[in-house]
Amino acid sequence: MQRVVLRLREPVIMSPYSPLRREGYMRGTDGVARILELEGVEYLFAYPNHPLIDAAARLGIRPIIARSEKTLINMADGYTRASNGQRPTVVVVQSGPGIENAFGGLAQAFADSIPILMIPGGPDQHRLGEPPAFDPLPVYRHITRWAGRVNFADRIPELAGRAFAQLRNGKPGPVLLELPSDVGAAELDESAFHYAHAAPIGRPATRPTSPSRPGCCWAPDDRCCRPDMASSGLRPGTSCASWPSWSRRR
Repeated sequence: MQRVVLRLREPVIMSPYSPLRREGYMRGTDGVARILELEGVEYLFAYPNHPLIDAAARLGIRPIIARSEKTLINMADGYTRASNGQRPTVVVVQSGPGIENAFGGLAQAFADSIPILMIPGGPDQHRLGEPPAFDPLPVYRHITRWAGRVNFADRIPELAGRAFAQLRNGKPGPVLLELPSDVGAAELDESAFHYAHAAPIGRPATRPTSPSRPGCCWAPDDRCCRPDMASSGLRPGTSCASWPSWSRRR
C-alpha cells in the first residue's frame, strides 16, 4: 500500500503592523499614513500601540508617545493651540481600553473647541458587538463634530477626506475615525489610490486677542478693560486667562 503524506501550508498571517510585500499594493494603514503626509501632519501623538505608528514613521511623520491617554490628548491640545491649528493634529490610541480611557481628554477638547483628529484602532468587523469589544461611535458622537468608521479599505480616501473636511470647516472640534484591524491589514491597490486634499471653506470669527499684545493670546496678567468686552458678559478687570486661546506669534 502506497503511503500518501499531506503537507499543510503554513497559514498567512495578515498583520497591519508589517508593510505589504506584494508589488503594486499596500496595506490600509499605509494608505492612511500617505493621507496624513499629504495633509501636512508632522507629528503623530500615540499611546500605547497602533499599526499606524510604524506606517507613519516610515514616511517621516514623527511619533510622540505619552504615558496615558489623558496626557496624550493634553499634549495634542497644547500643540494645536501653540501652532494655531496651522497643521492637523492627529492622535492614535489602541482599540478597547485605549479609546475608552481617551473619553475624558477628548471631551475637554470638545468643550474648548480644539480640532483634533482621533484615529483609534478597532476590532475585526466580524467581531463587532461581541464582548468585550467596545464600539466608540455611539458614545463619541456626543463629544465630536463627526464620528465614523472605515468599513472597507477602498473607502479610506473618501472617509479620511470627510474627516479632514470636518476638522477644517465650521466650528472647531474633535473628529473621530475608527480604523478596524481588518481594514488596516487589507490590501489596497496603489494605482487606484486617489486622495483629494480637504481645503477649508471658512471658520467663524477668531477669539479676541490680547489688548496689550495684538495678535497674541491672552496672558494671565491681561485684563478685560476694553469697552467692547462689556457685551461679552465679563466685568472690567476680570482675567480672561481661562479662555481657550490661540497663539498667533510668528
